[in-house]
Amino acid sequence: MKKSFQGIFTLLVLGVFLFPSIILAANFGIKPAYPRAENPRTDSIFVQTINPGELRSEGVKVINSTGEPKNLLLYARDSVRSSGGGFACKQLSEEPTSVGQWITFDISNLEEDIANIKLGEKANTIQITIPEGSEVIIPFNITAPQDASVGEHNGCVLIQEIKQNASDTGVSLSLRSGIRVAVSVPGKISRKIEFLNFKVENKNKSIYLMPSVKNTGNVSVDTTAEVKVKYFFGLPHRTFGGEFPVLRDEVYDFNFELKRPFWGGLYFAKAVFSYDSNENASIGVSSGEKLTKVKSDTVWFFSAPTIFGLIIEITILFIAIFVFAIWRLNKKKQKWIKKWTDYTVESGDTVEGIARKNKVHWELLAEVNKIKPPFMVKEGQEIKVPPPRKSPSTKK
Repeated sequence: MKKSFQGIFTLLVLGVFLFPSIILAANFGIKPAYPRAENPRTDSIFVQTINPGELRSEGVKVINSTGEPKNLLLYARDSVRSSGGGFACKQLSEEPTSVGQWITFDISNLEEDIANIKLGEKANTIQITIPEGSEVIIPFNITAPQDASVGEHNGCVLIQEIKQNASDTGVSLSLRSGIRVAVSVPGKISRKIEFLNFKVENKNKSIYLMPSVKNTGNVSVDTTAEVKVKYFFGLPHRTFGGEFPVLRDEVYDFNFELKRPFWGGLYFAKAVFSYDSNENASIGVSSGEKLTKVKSDTVWFFSAPTIFGLIIEITILFIAIFVFAIWRLNKKKQKWIKKWTDYTVESGDTVEGIARKNKVHWELLAEVNKIKPPFMVKEGQEIKVPPPRKSPSTKK
C-alpha cells in the first residue's frame, strides 16, 4: 500500500511541475498566457531576462473546465530544491523572499464580469472566482531588485481551489498546480555541470542506478542524461536517459530503476551528461554550438538471477556437465581404440569368443571393426583387438 501511495505521489509531483498546462485538465489549471514562438519552453514555464531594477509584465491563464464556478487562490512563492535535486515550490505558509516576492499580481484592469476577485490575506496572493467552462488571464509584474545577483533565479506561480469545510466554520485548500518562473539577470553567465559520483543500490528486486551531477554555474542547465548498462563482455543490456533541468548551485541525483535481469550476472554502467555550455544559450534556446559532455566513472555490479532464471541456469548447468562427461568418455574411448592391435582370425573363432578372450564387449568389437549382422568372421580375416593388459608382475 505504501509503495502504491509513493507511486501516485510521484506522478502528481511530476505532473504538477513538469506539465502544469495539462495537470487537472478535467478540473482546473493554469498555464502561461503569452508563450513566445521562438522559445517552446515558454508554453509551460515563464522565462524572462530582467535587468536589476527593471519591471517586466507577464500573464497567467487560469482555466476552469468544470461545469461549476471555482473559487481559487492564486499566489507566488519561491522555488526550493526537491529531495532529488529537481525543481519544487515552497508552501503557501512560507513567506516569499526571492522571485516569489518579485511577483505582484495586477487586478486593476480585469473584466467587470470577474467581480469576485480580491487580494488574499497572505503576501502575493489573490482570490478569484472563475465561472464554469471559462478562462481568464491574470496579469502580473516581475521586478528584479537593484541588488539582484547575476544569473538565474527561480520561483513559482501556483493555484489552489478554496473549499468550504462541511461544518461551515472555515475553508480548506485542495491539491495545487504550479508553474516555474525563471528570471535571468544579465551579466557574466556561467553554464557548467560537474560529475560527482555514481552509486548502485540493489533492493526490492530492482537495481537503482544513481549518478549525481552538480551545477557549478549561475544558471540552470537542461542536461541530457544517458546511462548505458552492458554485460561484462560489452554487449548492451539497457539504456536509460532523458532531459532534466539542473538548477544553479544544486546537486541533481538521477535515479534509474533497472528491474533485476532474468539471468542475473555481472554488469557495468556508465553515464554521460550532455549540455549546452555556451553562455549565449538559455532555457529553451540553443546556442547551436557543440554540446559539452561530462562522463561518469564506470561502475561494476552483480545481479542475482530471478528464481525461474536460476532454475533454468541450474538445469542448463547439469545438462552441460552431463554432455561434457559423455564427451570426455567418448574421447577416452577413441584414444584407447587407437591403441588396438591387429589380430588374424583363426579357425573356429567367433566375434563373441574373440571379445571374451580380449575382455571387451562383443558389440564394441563389432563396431570398431565394422562387422555387420549376423556378426560373422572368416578365418584369416584381419581385425583390431585391445592390446593385452599388463599383469601386475610386468609393471615397473
